[in-house]
Amino acid sequence: HGIMASDAASSSKTDMPIELLAKTLESEADRMMDDAVSNGGSKRQRGGSGEPIDAPEFPALSAQEASGGQAEFRRVTVPPNRYSPLRKDWMAIYTPIVEQLKLNIRMNPRNRSVEIKTSEHTEDIDVLQKACDFLKAYMVGFTVEDAVALLRVDDLFVESFHVTDVKMLKVYVA
Repeated sequence: HGIMASDAASSSKTDMPIELLAKTLESEADRMMDDAVSNGGSKRQRGGSGEPIDAPEFPALSAQEASGGQAEFRRVTVPPNRYSPLRKDWMAIYTPIVEQLKLNIRMNPRNRSVEIKTSEHTEDIDVLQKACDFLKAYMVGFTVEDAVALLRVDDLFVESFHVTDVKMLKVYVA
């Protein structure tokens, strides 16, 4: 009567046509997908009487609350060759960090570093790392206009290496 599928795991050889098995599996998969979609893609929790329980919703934490009420702090050192350009471009660097990211920033001339700290106005703790990446890109040699792209675009990073880290290949001419 057509191709038969048998369940090798069962002791009583139950044979069923492949078409019926395929339809059964397809309907079971459809039912599982419908459950997942109606459930928001996660497993449904049920109360004692069997009715679904809604997941709790919590308000978003500010950067200050996420760090336990204390200000987060980062320091980016300024190499000697970038000290004068930093002084010249200070307002172009200062403005996006303070106005867009709502962070506190200052130049510490004693240890030649730029210090960044969260404030009570900082909404997201991730902006502190973005500001550090922005400053590090500037310290490596990017212009302020190019480094600002790190603040505006997510998943954009700068990698650098020293030329001495690259192995020199020796070429022999025969």
